[in-house]
Amino acid sequence: MPPARPILAVSSGPLWRLETPHAFEVIKASGAEGVEIMVTQSTDTQDPNALERLANRNDLPIVAVHAPQLLLTRNVFSSNQLEKVRRTVDLAKALGAQTIVLHPPYAWHVRYSLWVLHELEDMAQNSPTVTMENMFPVHVGKRRLRFHRFGGLEHLDRYTHVTLDTSHLAVAEADIVDAYRTLADRVVHIHLSDNRGKGRDSHAPIGEGHLPIDDFVRSLDNPALKSIALEIEPGPRAEEPGYAEAVFGASLERVRANLPAAQPR
Repeated sequence: MPPARPILAVSSGPLWRLETPHAFEVIKASGAEGVEIMVTQSTDTQDPNALERLANRNDLPIVAVHAPQLLLTRNVFSSNQLEKVRRTVDLAKALGAQTIVLHPPYAWHVRYSLWVLHELEDMAQNSPTVTMENMFPVHVGKRRLRFHRFGGLEHLDRYTHVTLDTSHLAVAEADIVDAYRTLADRVVHIHLSDNRGKGRDSHAPIGEGHLPIDDFVRSLDNPALKSIALEIEPGPRAEEPGYAEAVFGASLERVRANLPAAQPR
């Protein structure tokens, strides 16, 4: 059996404008090898039976499940962050997904902050793999304000497993290649996109921003990395036939062209 390389997936999150079955069809048509499910208000993204049927119909394994921890999904599963985590873990186990993506706590999430400090690592040892995603400061004029605890690049070495988001690194003004090299043994999943600058989390298609994405992809040679999910925002044209497929497809081709030879696991 040849050595494995990271699975190249697409996140369903940026396709929130589409019904979930349509999102799966777009992801399949783009040439992706898997899908990351962002749990949203859509009941299809919360139902393991519905998701399993879509995965089988499109021959797209679900490689990661992203907990509903955006402000827009603050009441999905529960308003309680620990209940969100529990239900996300149950969903991932039911689907056989290998990775769970969590966001670090907002400053006002006191109980969740304590859980992250004292209990997350016990869960992180189990399967599926529980990861923490890096976040970024918000630019308000000349000030940089952090609304998350323990989510900056300087905090990621506290976690056994990390999801590294390139657009978030750009907003934090970090060197994406250096960030990966520093954390490579911990990075099991990547949210890959370009960034257009100006301090915004733009999640641009690869090649439409200022990040050295090709160099970053060429640096991904650590066998700890299981999967890469494009988290690219196609914008309001996502509903236009063929548009999102072309955007994701072009980015996937560029990643494949630069990804190192498969690494032993």
